[in-house]
Amino acid sequence: RRGQDQARELTSGLDVDSSFFLSKVLWFRINRADIYAKTRWFIGCPEFVGHYLTDRATTFLPNPLYEPYYWTPEALGACGVDQQRLPPFVATGELVGTPTRPFLHSL
Repeated sequence: RRGQDQARELTSGLDVDSSFFLSKVLWFRINRADIYAKTRWFIGCPEFVGHYLTDRATTFLPNPLYEPYYWTPEALGACGVDQQRLPPFVATGELVGTPTRPFLHSL
């Protein structure tokens, strides 16, 4: 919840909570610009696993109605977050890609 101040900045018609994705990214842009500058993709844990296995960065969108709670182009522009750091949305059940690495069976 460290992005509470940033969540207040992102109202753009929504009641933005600090747990929402964009307020977390904005926190890094403001408070850890060094990390923000070096980060290629801002993704969540499930997306990290998908990216690790397929080399395709995506953002899982459970329902199209949730998109504004992740981000919109208008919200990104308003807070100065680079859209190229956020991978495209994929719908639940959509094929992310073909595995490019072997699965680790020894875990």
